[in-house]
Amino acid sequence: MPDTPKGLATVAFLKTRLDEGHDHIGMFEPLVYHALHHLAAQDFVANDIQTQVSRGSSIRLPRAAISTLLRRLTKRGFLVRTGGRYFRTPKLLPSTDFDQVHQRISDSQQALGAALVEYANHNNFSFDSPASALEALANFVSDNKVHLVLDQRFRDSPLDRSVSRKLIRLLARFVTERCLQLSQNHSAFQTLIEGIILYDTVLLTELPRAAERFHDLTVVLDSPILFSAIGLYGTANGLAATEGITMLRESGARTVAFRPTVHEMRGILAVYEQRVATTEGRLRLRPGPLSHYVLTSRLSPADLRVISATLEGRVQDVGVKIRDVPPRQHRYTLGERELAAKLLDDDQDDTTQPRIRHDVDCIAGVLTLRAGRTSTSVERAGAIFCTSSGRVIRSVQEWFSAEGQEGIPPIIHQEALTSIAWLKAPAASRLKVHELAAVCAAAMRPTTQTWAKFVDTLRGLRSEGTITDDETVAIVVSELTEPLLARLDDDGDPDSDSIGEVVARVLDGYRSEASHAADTVRSLAQAEVAMARRAASEASAKATRLQDAIDANICRRSRALANVVLALSALIGIVNIPLALGAVDYSTATWAGRLILLLAVCAGVYSMTTGCSFIDLRNSCQDWVANKLRRRWLPPMAVSGKDYVLIPPGDDQLRPDHATESKTVHEPDA
Repeated sequence: MPDTPKGLATVAFLKTRLDEGHDHIGMFEPLVYHALHHLAAQDFVANDIQTQVSRGSSIRLPRAAISTLLRRLTKRGFLVRTGGRYFRTPKLLPSTDFDQVHQRISDSQQALGAALVEYANHNNFSFDSPASALEALANFVSDNKVHLVLDQRFRDSPLDRSVSRKLIRLLARFVTERCLQLSQNHSAFQTLIEGIILYDTVLLTELPRAAERFHDLTVVLDSPILFSAIGLYGTANGLAATEGITMLRESGARTVAFRPTVHEMRGILAVYEQRVATTEGRLRLRPGPLSHYVLTSRLSPADLRVISATLEGRVQDVGVKIRDVPPRQHRYTLGERELAAKLLDDDQDDTTQPRIRHDVDCIAGVLTLRAGRTSTSVERAGAIFCTSSGRVIRSVQEWFSAEGQEGIPPIIHQEALTSIAWLKAPAASRLKVHELAAVCAAAMRPTTQTWAKFVDTLRGLRSEGTITDDETVAIVVSELTEPLLARLDDDGDPDSDSIGEVVARVLDGYRSEASHAADTVRSLAQAEVAMARRAASEASAKATRLQDAIDANICRRSRALANVVLALSALIGIVNIPLALGAVDYSTATWAGRLILLLAVCAGVYSMTTGCSFIDLRNSCQDWVANKLRRRWLPPMAVSGKDYVLIPPGDDQLRPDHATESKTVHEPDA
């Protein structure tokens, strides 16, 4: 990989050329044009151009790539090849803007390096210069991708490096916080990482084959990739896995999972289902992306049972078909017993473990699908087992070589395969950036040794009664725990005292969070009570207004009825006066008139004696009618003229209230 800012700018320039639509050979043409413009000799050999390209761009192209490019220029008439040497022709070479574009990219990368220097200063780390910071970032990117060299030692952890953990985690945090988001550093970082991967992968494969689609290739996916794809390894891993599976299918590959892999996933979920049910079980979970997701998402045993029951559907939803392992054909499967022994850990001797049998079955299935065919390229391999375990890949590759086999081994690393697929359409996806985001998430977690010490500390505090079971669970699932432990072991193995400080800090945060949550619940309850009281008051006021409107209507109706009765009585009296005086001789009517007149005289005497007027009688009639109507239309109201109070339902007795002009309403219980 280039180790200078100039070389890094050059590989980023190559990525921009590919994005513009040039093929995997054409993207190198400006480097050759630039070398020819600065080469004074009229004739030269491929080594001369190789040296000039290295001087002008700080990258070293392989001799084969230089020869391919010079042959392309010869076909276009810019060069003539005679006796192994190339000669210029009168045809002018096209001009190139390599220097201008290269300088613009270099400036953006220097700004990225300066941003890393500033970030490091705020985190108690220092770089000598922006150039050294950029070099460290490029090394981090290059170290955490998987090359296509088959005999390379694959690493299972991003912390498995020669540099310090503190630097690795600093770079991982910088990438996560300052580069992956849409910020001013985002574009420069994306071009840098994709340029590095493009440069490394293209130069390790045959250039014409880089854009070739997969030919009848079956990709058998391992359980960690499937767990990532269905979202159980966190957001970063899930995005990278689903995008990688999509890109493989779009490049012509079939993505499948053998049924034993699904059974293995169910077995893993069954272990988690059993352990998350108890505090001690949670402490026994091995640190990793699945444990991190299960704990931080607070999945219950019931949740895990649902996931297990719907596992096949979830896998198929991400574009992976489930099929049986093809029947064994021992002439193709090679030495399975030797493979099982190779897959054992150093401290194990049982080759019948489910993990060992699963890997052996998958490799045997891939070899059976190949049916003895060999290939020198992944595109035409026929079938391949894709996993993310560097240890398994190393073991299978060593076993495959020891069996005397040649060509592409039956296993490949997930990122190596997705790099091959990404080369076929590098401008259409941010897959490699997403994969690096997953690496950064893994780098920011504590080591297995630190996590084990942390669990031992929790057990001790729980047995002493310092913390309860609920607090133990809260500390384990807290989002603060892993970042604090990771910072703790940046410079070495932490001791029990420092881990105890982390536990105390997380516990304080948990208690503060619980107190804040209680205050929030209390505030919400008080707000709900106030709203209920306000609603009750509004309802009571509305009921009062309605009752007032009904009462006013009753008064109008009773007054009108009393006036009608009064008018009819007066009319009858007037009509019967002639009858009473004998002016009209109708015997029956005369006696009726005299009777009415007698009643009128009695009423007059009563009025003179008691002081009650005819108007008072009308008012009494009006009140009597109004009270009757109130009894009928307002059953809960106790009516006394215009003054009334509410009484409990079911009490039919009127409750007069002449002493006050107000209307009293019982307030509902909030």
